[in-house]
Amino acid sequence: MHTTRFIVIICLWIFSLTMVWLSIISFNKWKISGNSAIYLSLCMSSVSIYTLGYAMELSSNTLEGIMFWVRFEHIGIQMIAPFLFLFTLHHTYNEKLIPKKRFLIFIIPVMNIIFAMTLGKQNILHANPYFVWVGQFPIFHYHQTIWMKLALVYLYLLLIGSAFLIIRMMFGSTPVLRRQSIVFMIAILIPFISGLVYNSGNSPYNLDLTPFSFSISSLLMSYGFLKLNILTIVPMARNLIFEGMRDGVLVLNGDGTIIDLNSQIIEIFPTLKKKTIIGKSAISTFEDNPQMKLILGNINQDNTEISVVREKETEYYQVRKSILKNSKDESVGVIIKFTIYTEVKNLHKALEELADTDELTGICNRSSFLQNAEKEILRIKRYGGNFSLIIFDLDHFKKINDQFGHVNGDIVLRRVVNECQKTLRKNDFFGRFGGEEFIFLLPETNLKNGYFMAERIRKAIEKINFCEIQTGLHVTASFGVVSNENQISENLEDILRSADLALYQAKEAGRNCTRIFQEMNGIAAIRNLD
Repeated sequence: MHTTRFIVIICLWIFSLTMVWLSIISFNKWKISGNSAIYLSLCMSSVSIYTLGYAMELSSNTLEGIMFWVRFEHIGIQMIAPFLFLFTLHHTYNEKLIPKKRFLIFIIPVMNIIFAMTLGKQNILHANPYFVWVGQFPIFHYHQTIWMKLALVYLYLLLIGSAFLIIRMMFGSTPVLRRQSIVFMIAILIPFISGLVYNSGNSPYNLDLTPFSFSISSLLMSYGFLKLNILTIVPMARNLIFEGMRDGVLVLNGDGTIIDLNSQIIEIFPTLKKKTIIGKSAISTFEDNPQMKLILGNINQDNTEISVVREKETEYYQVRKSILKNSKDESVGVIIKFTIYTEVKNLHKALEELADTDELTGICNRSSFLQNAEKEILRIKRYGGNFSLIIFDLDHFKKINDQFGHVNGDIVLRRVVNECQKTLRKNDFFGRFGGEEFIFLLPETNLKNGYFMAERIRKAIEKINFCEIQTGLHVTASFGVVSNENQISENLEDILRSADLALYQAKEAGRNCTRIFQEMNGIAAIRNLD
């Protein structure tokens, strides 16, 4: 046997054994990678059969021997593409595309194996088989039948489908899985291209280059196993967890460049496109978002909040930052996590409203009114202006409760509040001060206008007919009014005391009337403005 022929055959044996070794490695990973590992192992086993058969074909010197090994080769040739396609579907998370009856994928390959077994008899795939010596090599020749052409079309369709899935994963995945996908893509393309060269009749010595091309593929797969953790749980888990998180995650390097993100970030900021922002400056990417510019501008600030308006609803996100450090404890980047807490935020708002609202009437309770009044009085002190404070009390309300019960008493309170709200302006403050006592703070209102407002409300209350409780039932109220324009002290406590004195005088005057508190030259006077 010539030296060149011997070397080629030995190389093919080595390639075949290498594929067996990779097949065993792949199969041993099935516990952590599932069917992906099994399909890849079967694919490599098929390649090994193909390569071994071709090595033995080149070792043969007779047509009968060559045809025997060609029949053997087809056991591997016909199974490579189906197993590779199934593996690609699993590896790219497209298992749903796999039919439940997966044996259908193998109908054509199995038929082709059966047809290949007719070589030397019916020759269904290989018409007019013969071989010629090209240099040192016995090269098998035949005419392609229609069945052989269909077999090749089916094989290439499966390879193209596998390549498409890998390409789609390359452009829509994370950097780790993208590197794996590139390795797989090259491993698929090299045998694919070599097969085209062989079938076009352009290979040296008319040798089938496909088995040789798998040597490069095997090296690439070895690199993937040893360096890129292909078929280990780490990148798969990372992808599933990272992409499946409800939180949005943005990863920046030390220069503030976006190097990774998950799909939830696109949900939070719909105008962004994952494919176009990776590798770009985070500052420039979010230049139209003031909230994000503030967060990115102060990278050391942690635990901030942003709001995003989406379809007339506002979503709230808590933003947390984690500094990435290398083994030398040097900062090399930052992870920014966006945790949705709209429900918590809305619950806090509801609790705040509940804490500030009178449960029965829905207006401010005493503490909430006092807080708002303090803020408004401080504002008026700073910028100037008038305000009036009105306090009123329902007359003989205890008799309503005693005669008609507390349920009907509550109805009276709610009806009175509703009537008052019809009269008030948007910037007026209204609260329940306790029991049947209510209070107003009217910004930009002098004493005279405050008195007229009190009288308008008093008359409106007097006209309410509580016929649902008793026909002809009415209630009245007594009012006390004070204003800062004739009140020496602007302390809220003193103002409330003055209003309360005016209310007391209204009750002493026979109830259902309004009295004002006026302080001139240090002398307090309570009177009617009429």
